[in-house]
Amino acid sequence: MLQQKVIDSPSWDVRMKRCEVAKGELNELVMNYLIVEGYRDAAEHFVEESGTDAKVDLTTIEERVAIRKAMMQGNVVQAMKLANDLDPTMLDRDRELRFGLLKQRLLELVRRGDANEALTFAAQHLAPEGARDPAILRQIEEAVTLLAFEDAASSPLSGLLDMEQRHAAAGRLNAAVLQSQQQEKGPWLPDLLRQLVYTQNALSERVEFPRIEGIGGTKEGVGGTRSTGGGSAEGPR
Repeated sequence: MLQQKVIDSPSWDVRMKRCEVAKGELNELVMNYLIVEGYRDAAEHFVEESGTDAKVDLTTIEERVAIRKAMMQGNVVQAMKLANDLDPTMLDRDRELRFGLLKQRLLELVRRGDANEALTFAAQHLAPEGARDPAILRQIEEAVTLLAFEDAASSPLSGLLDMEQRHAAAGRLNAAVLQSQQQEKGPWLPDLLRQLVYTQNALSERVEFPRIEGIGGTKEGVGGTRSTGGGSAEGPR
């Protein structure tokens, strides 16, 4: 096996300084994140300070923030109403999104312990979808099964009641609203970080260099520390 080439930190820093990124591109990256994630005030300040063109009406951020807030509070009915006010055909066009929201509504009823309403809701709004798709039927059955446990929060299916489920449902609805407004469905930054991780892993198969650690889908965030080492190449998802 050939010995890996080693690039020390000073040499690596010199190489990195040669890679210039236009300030305008960085500003657009920041603006994209602020808009998609719903930080209207920060986006407005950033427009003033950097002169970056938002390219969208920033007032639409408030509408999406209201939808996300309703979802995170478990008020799926209100979230769907607000989304429908923005685009009356969005949920009809995207049946997968609509089912996901209805399923989340069912889970919120289960969370409240309202068995009768949950069963009625499942029969009226979800059963027809399940009859057409076995995969959907299994999801409905899992949600309804939670009602069989005295304490659903400690059941084997308790993950369905995690706040992460609300967050995921809110994220999907936010992406759909953005798409209906001809905006980016998601921020560019996570994709760029995944690409960075993939590239580092691929390079480390051949070269030992100061890697940036603690990035790429970790809960620690986008910050990281340097280390020198190898890794296996895994493509971006």
